[in-house]
Amino acid sequence: MALIHTSIDQVKNTLTISYPAKPHFLASLIYGNKFRKSFTVPLNVNALPENKLAKYPVTEVEIWRQKSVGYDLSAHIPQELKDAIFSKNYTKVDVGLFAVVDGRNRGINHMGPPVEVLGRPNTIGFADFAPIHILGLASVREFNELVKGEIPDLSVRRFRPNIIVGGSPSYDEDDWQTIKIGNEDYHVMSRTPRCKVPNNDPDTGERNRNEPDVTIRGQRNIDPGAPLLGCMGMHMVPFERGKIHKTFYPCIRDLMIFGCNIEGSINVGDKIDVKSRTPDHKWGRNLWTQIEG
Repeated sequence: MALIHTSIDQVKNTLTISYPAKPHFLASLIYGNKFRKSFTVPLNVNALPENKLAKYPVTEVEIWRQKSVGYDLSAHIPQELKDAIFSKNYTKVDVGLFAVVDGRNRGINHMGPPVEVLGRPNTIGFADFAPIHILGLASVREFNELVKGEIPDLSVRRFRPNIIVGGSPSYDEDDWQTIKIGNEDYHVMSRTPRCKVPNNDPDTGERNRNEPDVTIRGQRNIDPGAPLLGCMGMHMVPFERGKIHKTFYPCIRDLMIFGCNIEGSINVGDKIDVKSRTPDHKWGRNLWTQIEG
């Protein structure tokens, strides 16, 4: 799975998925073992006209024991890719591809601020626990010193953050609670307990038997809510623009604008402003606390 790559074309509203494939004779002479094939699916299925949307049935899915639904795009997956994917014990698995149905997201209110503060229901689509994962590059570089015997160059890509922060001290993000990136405000819900996926090299797909998992569990066992799992990075959720609780910014509380759209944008190079911190992050618990002015 690490060797499956994606690219998007927002103009054409398409997502292209490429994967390693067994080449035919001529392709093997040209590409060797780097031969790839690809297929394309709609990027924003919800924006399709009804006659095209009807091709994708709404199907029940389950994520971390939570029921949800998605548009089923599995018919686009080539059979050779389905045949190449196995479970961890090398048994065949059903391979599917689904897109989020607008308005049918999963609730995560147990992990973040209430609706009256966030400005909207706290929901996600198919992500594990949060829509955004943020991680400091300095944190990865400092941690790399602990495992460089096994992994000389530990890539931040192993941890799959949506946002990579440069210029902050190592592990500074561990106690962030509210931050501003550009013009957008975010609630930092929790630390990110790590599974063994970072053991996979994203460039080769090869899996290290122990690292960085063993060292993360030993050296980054910092969250009382996840005592057996080390943590790297933070889960975040965006506030609806203008919906931050008045007690966050008492000096400008009268300037807050309410009723704005949740949609916003961030850009490479945007400044991050840490508005508040908390030492009390605990995985699995709602840490929302008001900050009195």
